[in-house]
Amino acid sequence: MEEKNVSQDNFTKTWQSKFLKYIGVISALTLSVFHLYTAYSGIFITSIVHYAIHFLLVTVIFLTITKPLSKVNKHLIWLDLLFLILTIYSIGYVILNYYDVLSIMGPTTMSLEQKFSATILLILVLYAAFRINKAFFILSILMLLYGLFGNFLGGPFQHAGMSMDRLVYLISYTTDGIFGVALGISATYLFIFIFFGVVLEKTGTGNFILKSSQALVGKYVGGSAKTSVIASAGMGSVVGSSVGNVVSTGTLTIPVMKKSGFRPHIAGAVESVASEGGQILPPILGAGAFIMATMTGIPYVDIAVAAIIPAILYFVSILAVVDFEARKFNIKGLTKDKLPDFKKVFKEQGHLLISILILVYLLLFDGMGVMKAGFFAIISLFLLAMLRKNTRLKFNDLIRILIDGAIGAIEIAVICATMGIITGVVVFSGIGARLSEIIIGLSGGDIFLTLIAAMIVSIILGMGLPTPVAYLMSALFVAPALVEIGVPLLAAHLFLFYFAVKSGTTPPIAIVAVVASSIAKANWFKTAIAASLFSLPSFVIAYAFVFQPELLLEGTWGNILLTFVTALISVMGFTGGIQGWWLRKSNWMERGGLIIFSLFAVYPNTILTILGILGIIAITLYQYMGLKNTAFKGYENTNKKVRSELN
Repeated sequence: MEEKNVSQDNFTKTWQSKFLKYIGVISALTLSVFHLYTAYSGIFITSIVHYAIHFLLVTVIFLTITKPLSKVNKHLIWLDLLFLILTIYSIGYVILNYYDVLSIMGPTTMSLEQKFSATILLILVLYAAFRINKAFFILSILMLLYGLFGNFLGGPFQHAGMSMDRLVYLISYTTDGIFGVALGISATYLFIFIFFGVVLEKTGTGNFILKSSQALVGKYVGGSAKTSVIASAGMGSVVGSSVGNVVSTGTLTIPVMKKSGFRPHIAGAVESVASEGGQILPPILGAGAFIMATMTGIPYVDIAVAAIIPAILYFVSILAVVDFEARKFNIKGLTKDKLPDFKKVFKEQGHLLISILILVYLLLFDGMGVMKAGFFAIISLFLLAMLRKNTRLKFNDLIRILIDGAIGAIEIAVICATMGIITGVVVFSGIGARLSEIIIGLSGGDIFLTLIAAMIVSIILGMGLPTPVAYLMSALFVAPALVEIGVPLLAAHLFLFYFAVKSGTTPPIAIVAVVASSIAKANWFKTAIAASLFSLPSFVIAYAFVFQPELLLEGTWGNILLTFVTALISVMGFTGGIQGWWLRKSNWMERGGLIIFSLFAVYPNTILTILGILGIIAITLYQYMGLKNTAFKGYENTNKKVRSELN
């Protein structure tokens, strides 16, 4: 009898586990198919329904596949089932009764069922945030407390306060809360580009980009690291995730860098900054350009074009870092036997790049909407993969792509929903309108100090968050302050976007560097510090384009070219100063001179710019003459030795 009970208990647990797994898999397939369909056809019924379906399926996948409590303790499976029921009820209520939800005029007009459903929804979002990102969960709790008890505070942070019923209504049932801008971005083009990244990886497009990069630059000094920079730039622009880029390309590039002579933490740092850089590379900017277009109203094409010069300067600086580092430690390029045959690689997988070209054409030249362009890019990639045997996908591969694409969007969707709590409180308390005054007040209205304050806030907000969410928070809370002190709208948002990207390698969290260090088997803090040092030239770039609009392709072509050349010299010189290498190893005076003169060169003052350029030229000539004299002395010593032997 006892054996029968044990067997029956095991059967029950097995059945429950299988049930959760089937529900999760079905939800993942449904989520991907739903987004592919709506990418082509447009928003489903209405925005709140579209967002709610997206979040319902995301939460079900979260509860059944990615973060079920039963993975922690098998006895907690009943809690998973309970959360699943509450999720279907609370979000399902919004989907089925969206007209009634949109018609609610305030908490006093809500029925008891609506209050209960809205409260459950808020609790579920907080629970998901707790399991996904505890720092964001704590921030959400603090913001809710601020919403409830802000009337007890003094100074600029004080507001009238609000009741629990009002707070729940505003967060759960208005378009400034959970179903607001952030979740909307997740439910539209962010999902499509995350999915596109998965398809690129599964079809071998990422592997093609890596091998072709290796074939093109692998033979040069530090070629293994230069391969990492080029490959990560190509993948990162489309994938839109620094961490995802590190995982996909870093697992292949970091071991090769280590083997060729780069120290482990340096290999991790190079991969980190290269993967981050992919998100500032036009024309796609890792989906950042689309969010920026939504936030600013500036056409996507204008944003993509404006980002060209800053992106060039960024990757020139990273390639210079790699080159100087390789020369310091005498790291040669890859030998011929280790280099792929470019013609062979291109012949086998080059056809896959057509999908990216289709995407770029539809976005830049056809003017097609982001979601529909993404849809055609994905479908074209599926079809192109089928053309050749070595890239052909089987039915199981297609199913796996649909499931993995859905799972890849879970974290960012949960964080976007949680962000609705934070932005909701900011909007409803009125603090959002006062944030600009607070930031400007702290900086005394000085544009340079305000930029520094905005940079710090942007980096802090972005720590541990996916770049799109990090930028979105900065755009909502910090950008108005920059615009108010006179920074042009596009420059302000690009500035914040740069530092939202760089937050991934900035200690103390530095999530991108942490992932790269784990692959490199290096100390994460050393990796993060190295990545931060490698990133310093990009900080100069961000400040430069705020003060010199020519770097965003504004102005006459003559001025644009002149400004670009001086910025290029400045970035190279600054990188050389940081790395301690120019034409040779530099002493501390030469390093300091390179850094100071490089800052002069990019400063928007003609006299300082000329002084900076002349200073860099002087250091270059000084080192060149030193090298020439050393070579001449070596030649003389050799001649003397030969003459003495002859005599």
